[in-house]
Amino acid sequence: MARRRDKVALARVAEQAGDLANAERLYRGAIYEGDSHGYNNLAQLVVENGRLAEGEELFRQGVAAGDSLAAKNLALFLLEQGQESHAKMAIAAARRMGRPPTPDEISRARAYRARANKA
Repeated sequence: MARRRDKVALARVAEQAGDLANAERLYRGAIYEGDSHGYNNLAQLVVENGRLAEGEELFRQGVAAGDSLAAKNLALFLLEQGQESHAKMAIAAARRMGRPPTPDEISRARAYRARANKA
């Protein structure tokens, strides 16, 4: 378990340093070794780099692996993408897992979508 956490920690450092390819490699390595939290981190990384479909799938894999943060972030991602009905299901799943998005986070995700629609 410590080795997986080390990979995630190293991936975060690489990400902060702008070494995104290395961060992605380390997150994938942690996931391969069974770290369910790596899904959420990798999903955020790929979404931030425009790989939305891949990010959504990684969030979903994280949820399936039991990561409550991935469940919460999947719900927010779906809201940002304007997928309200899917987001409601994801919010319910995040709630069941003990980590629902806050009303403020939901409002910010919807506001993000509204701004994107205007652009």
